[in-house]
Amino acid sequence: MRSETVALAVAAALSLVFSGRELWASAALALGTLVKVTAAAPLFLLWVVVAVRRPRGERLRALAPHLGLAAGLALLAAAPFANTKDPTLGMVELASHEGWLAPSRFFRRLFDAISGDALGWVPRIMFPVLLVGALALIVRAVARRAPDVSPGLAGASWGWGLLCLMLLGPVLLPWYVTWMLPLGWVVPRVPRIVLVGTGLALTVSQWTSEPALFDAAYDANLLFGHYVVTPVVIALLGWLLLDLWRRTRSGAPLEEEPRQVASAAGKS
Repeated sequence: MRSETVALAVAAALSLVFSGRELWASAALALGTLVKVTAAAPLFLLWVVVAVRRPRGERLRALAPHLGLAAGLALLAAAPFANTKDPTLGMVELASHEGWLAPSRFFRRLFDAISGDALGWVPRIMFPVLLVGALALIVRAVARRAPDVSPGLAGASWGWGLLCLMLLGPVLLPWYVTWMLPLGWVVPRVPRIVLVGTGLALTVSQWTSEPALFDAAYDANLLFGHYVVTPVVIALLGWLLLDLWRRTRSGAPLEEEPRQVASAAGKS
């Protein structure tokens, strides 16, 4: 249910952005972040849009209501659980988890295999750095269009950010695809194909999850996931990052063709 809640928050926020109510969009994404921290990616990129639309001297003033609203909601939700032993409310421990289908795990195991368990730490650093770099490219592309950042570009930046977060994160599960589904219509062809392809690949990765009842099938499922599904996802990730790099270097738009986005928004 948490992934579906993130998708609902993203869909609601996108609708609010298209109707010009960006402060309420921040509220929707802040509430989604309180359910699952992945919604923080579109929330951050929304704040980038709010800031770059204003002249430099007015950016902090424009952001203040958004930051204050998000902080107020976070404090209200976290207050009953506040403690001194784990002030992160489990986020640090959660960040150490690693999923069996994640590309980062594949490369960690590969680096360990070729180095005698000496270089497995490299992907643990490399993948977060790639994610930060991808987000920086998205921010740069949005800022380049300032101050005329359209709602379509705002939504597309969220889509790129969520896709990169999903594929570069330490855990990858089939239902994570739902984060991005409300944004499929505002992103261009490559990220849309990556979204669909990842969804199809992950769908066939879970055809059994009961090792006690179907041990042979479960072992086959693990092998199929490790050596078929994960390489497919890695190829899609590479294509996504390459397209993002090309677009930001050439100045090509991050969103779908403006006329198609505007037409779709008018029909909704």
